Amino acid sequence: MLSALALLSLWALGGAVGVRQTPVPLLPDVPFLTVWNAPTEPCMSKYGVDLDLSLFNIVLNQNQSFMGDNITIFYEGKLGRYPHYTTRGEAVNGGVPQNASLPAHLQAAGADIAADIPRRGFRGLAVVDWESWRPLWARNWDTKQVYWEASRALVRQAHPDWAPSRVESEAQKAFQGAGRAFMEGTLRLGRAMRPGGLWGFYGFPACYNYQYKNSTANYSGECPQLEMRRNDQLAWLWNASSALFPDIYLDLALRGRGDAILRFTHYRVLEAMRVAGQVGRVTPPVLPYARIAYTYSMEFLSQEDLAHTIGESAALGAAGVVLWGDATYAKSQAVCEEMKRYVDATLGGYLVNVTAAATLCSQLLCSGRGRCQRRDSGSGAFLHLDPSSWTVASEPGPRGRLYSVRGRPGRRDAEQMEAGFVCRCYQGWAGRRCKKPAVCEEMKRYVDATLGGYLVNVTAAATLCSQLLCSGRGRCQRRDSGSGAFLHLDPSSWTVASEPGPRGRLYSVRGRPGRRDAEQMEAGFVCRCYQGWAGRRCKKPV
Repeated sequence: MLSALALLSLWALGGAVGVRQTPVPLLPDVPFLTVWNAPTEPCMSKYGVDLDLSLFNIVLNQNQSFMGDNITIFYEGKLGRYPHYTTRGEAVNGGVPQNASLPAHLQAAGADIAADIPRRGFRGLAVVDWESWRPLWARNWDTKQVYWEASRALVRQAHPDWAPSRVESEAQKAFQGAGRAFMEGTLRLGRAMRPGGLWGFYGFPACYNYQYKNSTANYSGECPQLEMRRNDQLAWLWNASSALFPDIYLDLALRGRGDAILRFTHYRVLEAMRVAGQVGRVTPPVLPYARIAYTYSMEFLSQEDLAHTIGESAALGAAGVVLWGDATYAKSQAVCEEMKRYVDATLGGYLVNVTAAATLCSQLLCSGRGRCQRRDSGSGAFLHLDPSSWTVASEPGPRGRLYSVRGRPGRRDAEQMEAGFVCRCYQGWAGRRCKKPAVCEEMKRYVDATLGGYLVNVTAAATLCSQLLCSGRGRCQRRDSGSGAFLHLDPSSWTVASEPGPRGRLYSVRGRPGRRDAEQMEAGFVCRCYQGWAGRRCKKPV
């Protein structure tokens, strides 16, 4: 029996709609990746309970540890000299970033990266989890106000005569500038040392769509406009990152509220996709951090909850999800056995389904060179296998349930996916079906947007000058070679217009030659007559 990925990899099916490019997936032919980031190895070593997550196409580190070849997460104190305050109010490494040494931090961080990611060819996820302070001053509310107070104190100490408003302004400026330097510098160091990894900060971008805590009615799930504007101020962070890791953890307050869970996830992932789209030519992939249980509990998510978190992420074009858990996932034999039952009965089958559907869509629509993304982000279309033509089957195996996907791709699959999804091409590919090498697509965009219009302009101007000055029997040449006169149409009387055509932009020149054209060209140019003609206006046969 072939696994889902093995079965799908046999197909070579064509072609969807080119948008921005995204890096190629960490695993070939796996457009949607599930990464396990929970220390569950004790389930096997201490209690003899084998989760064997690899059966479900889950990527995990050896021994199911936090640190390894596939994913490494750097917590506070594990990467350089991160300045922060303890819960007791004690300053560590200067407390606030403007009171810390960036060179000392980067030197220590370099040593930590070399130790924790020893392989230079590392191609996994590298996640920095710094949560004590936030890089935007305005977001350090509640318990994080200590960073406001410490920043103000440093300014007052240096300038005791300054007015409070000036102290506040300088404190904010110093904190945000130094915070940016620490975060940006850390990412740039990591990317330089391990360029094959996907580097980013956990929990960014944030959405702050927690309004469900205040009211059970009329919850839209949308990120507040203020927070979206604040995310725009963090463009430097998105540009320094090679992946984005927002979180879609579910509070117990959302239990049983399917629509609210869907809206909560939808807008958090959508915001991450929005800011990722502001980054250069290659969009950083989005891999939300999710949990298989509600926060601060071992109450596992239902299949509907999985669809509203993992499935929604896949449908919106995320590159995958990171399933995070802590030591409570392996704290006893009973918990490990409960975990195994949940993985075998609920989680595993759903992951096989959504992974296989994402792969099928990539092959059917994107030539296997891109991942599918909803055509309309709010359409509700999911990357799920059509149950009328596909079956996710399972049977007992030596280490747990063995899953396989049974079915054949047909016209209905292609039509449904075409109706609901477009392609997000991998780096190096472009076009509606991701069939065109990106360099060709870039050439076409340049020709259509820049080169074509200029060539039409200068060609039309040269022709006009030939007709006005040289009777159409010669070409114009600068009267003084160093004058700076150009053969360009006068924008006050000429327009180069363009409109879409069947093969690209169609250009036309609109205007009428007048006295101003003749005077300008006469002042700047003389004629170089074609063979057989002579004279100032090239009117005399030779």
